[in-house]
Amino acid sequence: MNEIFPTKVRGRAVAIATITIWVCQAFLNQFFPMLREIIPVGAIFIFFALILVPQIFFVLKVMPETKGMSLEEIEQHWKAQSNEEEQSELGSAKA
Repeated sequence: MNEIFPTKVRGRAVAIATITIWVCQAFLNQFFPMLREIIPVGAIFIFFALILVPQIFFVLKVMPETKGMSLEEIEQHWKAQSNEEEQSELGSAKA
């Protein structure tokens, strides 16, 4: 997983991602057996699938296509986008 993060923040980002995954898995493993006694299994899976629907829109709208790009090119893409946002914020603050 560490190859998806820029070198500058890689250690911290991997730690945060790992903790998030562990907490979500603990939550799921804790509550799935309880939910299974209350609701049919199919409904539980539909519920979890509905939780992931916003992720589809996030990936389609926010995440850039990185196929065939090196890590350095991806990092430059994000830096350029960040600089554009800063410039637009400065422009709107002056107005």
